[in-house]
Amino acid sequence: MLATPKAQPPKKLTKPCAGNARLPHRALDEGETASLWGRDRKANADCGPRHSALVKWLHRRDAGLARQPLPEPPKEPEEPAPVAAEPVFRNPLAGLFGGNASEE
Repeated sequence: MLATPKAQPPKKLTKPCAGNARLPHRALDEGETASLWGRDRKANADCGPRHSALVKWLHRRDAGLARQPLPEPPKEPEEPAPVAAEPVFRNPLAGLFGGNASEE
C-alpha cells in the first residue's frame, strides 16, 4: 500500500536542502562574507518550510492509513482590538482653566 505513488510524498518536498557554502582556506573580505552568509540564509529559509510541509504531509498520510480523523489545522491568532490612545502629554494645569490645554 505504501508503494503506490499516492502514498509517497511529492518530490519537491523530499528534495535535499542546499548545503552550507564552502569556505576557502583563506581570509574572506567583507563582501565575500556577506555573499556567503546570504546564500546560507536563503538556503535555510527555503529548506525550513519545505521540511515542515513534508512533516505535515506524512502526518496526514499516516492518519489516513490508520483511519484516524485528520488533525485540525492550527487556528489563526486573532488580532487584539485596538486600544484608544491616550494623549501623551497631560497638562497638570488643564483642570484650572477648564479643558485640556494640550489640545490647543
